[in-house]
Amino acid sequence: MKALAGSGRFDKVFLIHRTIRPRLRDKLKGKPGIGSPVKDVYFATLLPDREIFYSINRWLNRLQIFRQTRCRSRSVDLLFAYWPKGYLAWKATGLRGILLFDTDHHLIDDPHLDDEQRLSRKSLFNLIFEDSDWIISSARSMLLWIRGHGFSRIERVRNGVDLSRFNGIKQGNKASGKSPVIGYLGTLSHWIDWELLLMLVERNPSCLFQFIGKPFKSLEYKKLLGMPNVEFYGHQTPEEVVQSLKGFDVGLVLYRKHPGLDVDSMKIYEYLAAGVPVVSTRFHDHLKEDFNGLLYLGDRVDELERGISRALRAGNYREYERQEFLERCDWSKRAEEIIQLCTGGGEGALA
Repeated sequence: MKALAGSGRFDKVFLIHRTIRPRLRDKLKGKPGIGSPVKDVYFATLLPDREIFYSINRWLNRLQIFRQTRCRSRSVDLLFAYWPKGYLAWKATGLRGILLFDTDHHLIDDPHLDDEQRLSRKSLFNLIFEDSDWIISSARSMLLWIRGHGFSRIERVRNGVDLSRFNGIKQGNKASGKSPVIGYLGTLSHWIDWELLLMLVERNPSCLFQFIGKPFKSLEYKKLLGMPNVEFYGHQTPEEVVQSLKGFDVGLVLYRKHPGLDVDSMKIYEYLAAGVPVVSTRFHDHLKEDFNGLLYLGDRVDELERGISRALRAGNYREYERQEFLERCDWSKRAEEIIQLCTGGGEGALA
């Protein structure tokens, strides 16, 4: 959103949140961020969420949005819906515009879903296909699934990084004779190969393993509790994350191999932007090409250990290539990709 707002191609950028009636008044009292190019907007469904009130609720929701934005919905507006939650929020308003739906990863072949949830999400995609002008994803498997269900206006748009957040961070080994810090950034979920991680921690007592992030639908992390070389820091703000990354000597990406987990992991971009060498499982077949060979890859614990040893010795390994890669991945570049997609490569009337 920040990159879209800073592109110079839009009059205004709004981040629309759906909330509930008891919280709406408090949300509206909140002060906008000073100097922020993006304005937060809130709405809540005021009448019972039943079919008989559907049209009235949509009109009331649009009215709430108009009172905060003073902008009427237009067919040239770009509407960015992230995940099913974002799509359903748009559906509740019926705002006009060019609807761009972003799935990010594979939303159907997700190990966190049970069979009933997966079936429900497949049904929801039938509505998404009808309403979307474009669907984007960073996951090749998601785009193949969508194309296989008859929707062709798709594009792979990768994740990115805000390089300005990492100004002043120096690359290189930060241990200085102390125990190397092997860090993990992200949610502690079913995506992680917990058996491999536990083995890595147990076999390397001289390394300190730090985890930043909160559990998500998984209790596997509890197997690490109480281990002397493990520290948990829980959820951190973006500012706190940058400070924590300064202390990492190596960044871990230990996703397990799964057809729907060909994710374009945000943590890899942030590790690299902070100058932290990355050791990862080969959780999909395109990692080497996607990240210009900048990652140390392995599937077995001994391969990961060799990767960690190489990373600790590397110092400013391939610094020029790392910087060149990151500059191509700045969010401003991704925003321009999205704009070009929605305008057909021309100077469209998006505003």
